[in-house]
Amino acid sequence: MSEGVKKEGVKGETLQIKVRDQSGDETVFKIKTSTKMSKVFDAYATRKGVDASQLRFFLDGERVNGDATPSDL
Repeated sequence: MSEGVKKEGVKGETLQIKVRDQSGDETVFKIKTSTKMSKVFDAYATRKGVDASQLRFFLDGERVNGDATPSDL
């Protein structure tokens, strides 16, 4: 299952990130610019009831590393 990560609005130190699955359903997360993406991946997997290791996350066609932060991306 491939997932897309999209940065929405930047408000100070907080971002709104939308994770879209293959069927087009979106899940929204509000995180700090210093939050590791692995935390978002784990939260998404928990909401969807799957193991995070079964998912792949992409931004603009490139795979997102769990150690990356929004400010890195």
